[in-house]
Amino acid sequence: MYRIYKVLKLAADWYPDKKFAHAMRVAAYATDQPLLEDDPEFLESVFIVGLLHDIIEDTKFTLEELYKCSYVYQDEYDAIEILTHHKEDCSYEDYIKQIVDSKSQLALLVKRADMKDHLMQQETLSAKLKEKYYPVIKYLL
Repeated sequence: MYRIYKVLKLAADWYPDKKFAHAMRVAAYATDQPLLEDDPEFLESVFIVGLLHDIIEDTKFTLEELYKCSYVYQDEYDAIEILTHHKEDCSYEDYIKQIVDSKSQLALLVKRADMKDHLMQQETLSAKLKEKYYPVIKYLL
């Protein structure tokens, strides 16, 4: 429970309110899977990665700072690093392929949940976002 508290505090301290709400929904979607119920430790990791999946992209918090967080385990850090899209280095489709190729179950579960949340938010579901997501959904199914 201590780790969840620390991660929630980190996310609340760094994300703007709308981003924090998005991260909470992603964490909830990612953990709402019957297959995960038998593995509480993995479920906790999925929640943590879901909550922090955008922390590097959307804030000034760095991978180095995240690496130093004693309450974020190595596999969680690795998944967050995989989920951090370096837009200048590759296209969105290549980024999604990298997530799939990584074979990181944490990254895959969270990216699917992230996409689900973006596609379910009617007020922000723009034509541009649809153009971005629809061609790559096939990689995540």
